[in-house]
Amino acid sequence: TKPVKVKTEVGEQAPSTAPSKPKTSPTTKPGKPGTKPQRPPSPFKNPNPGEKESPKAKKVSPEKAKDEVIDVIMQLLQK
Repeated sequence: TKPVKVKTEVGEQAPSTAPSKPKTSPTTKPGKPGTKPQRPPSPFKNPNPGEKESPKAKKVSPEKAKDEVIDVIMQLLQK
């Protein structure tokens, strides 16, 4: 018996990998070469650590606030 050669059509060839884009390393980003990417600063960190924070408004007792509001209303009514 003779070995029989089977003709293969163009579509029946062994599967080959499709050409792909040239691979670049995932860490390569635009910027200066040889420098590590900087992490963005935290929005909660004080940008001027040497300076004191701005003073906050002082709490006023409810009684004092009530008296001031009544005084302002009385002044408006007297005009």
